[in-house]
Amino acid sequence: MTAAPLSVLLDLDGTIVDSQPGIALSCEAALTALGHRPDGLDIAALIGPPLEEVLGTVLARFGDDRLDEAVRAYRDHYGRVGLLETAAYPGMAAALDGLRATGARLFVATSKRRVFAERILEHLGLIDRFDGVHGSEPGGALDHKAALIAEVLRREGLTAGRCLMVGDRR
Repeated sequence: MTAAPLSVLLDLDGTIVDSQPGIALSCEAALTALGHRPDGLDIAALIGPPLEEVLGTVLARFGDDRLDEAVRAYRDHYGRVGLLETAAYPGMAAALDGLRATGARLFVATSKRRVFAERILEHLGLIDRFDGVHGSEPGGALDHKAALIAEVLRREGLTAGRCLMVGDRR
C-alpha cells in the first residue's frame, strides 16, 4: 500500500506574500472613514490574526468600539486597492514549484477571506500552484485557524498525519 502524498498547508500573509503595505493602507482607510488620524500607525505586529481581532486592537488605541463599521470600511478598501499592494516573497514561485516536484499537494489555509486570497494569488500568477485555497467566509465561518484547518482536511480528504502547516504564528 502506498502512503498518501504529503500535503502542505501554507498560510498566506507573511509566508507566501508580504501583505503589510496593503493591510496598512486599508487599516488607515478604515480609521480615516471613522474620523481618526492614523498617523504613524504600526500594524506589523498585528498581521496574521483574524481581521476583527486586529481592528479591535487598533480601534482600542483610539477608544473606539465601532468594529463592524471599521471592518466594512477596511474590506471595501482592501477589495478595491489594498490587495493589489501585496507582493510574493522573492523566490516563492520556485519554492512552490520545488515542493510540487516532490509530489506534495499544496493548499493555502489563511484567516484572510478566501475570495481575497484567491484574487491575490491570481494577481501574482501563483494560483495554479495550489490544489486549493481556503480561508474565512462571510458570516464568521472559518475565522479561527483550527476550525479552518479541520475544514480543509475534511473538504480535501486529507489525513492529518500526512499534512504540515507552514507559517502560522498560532
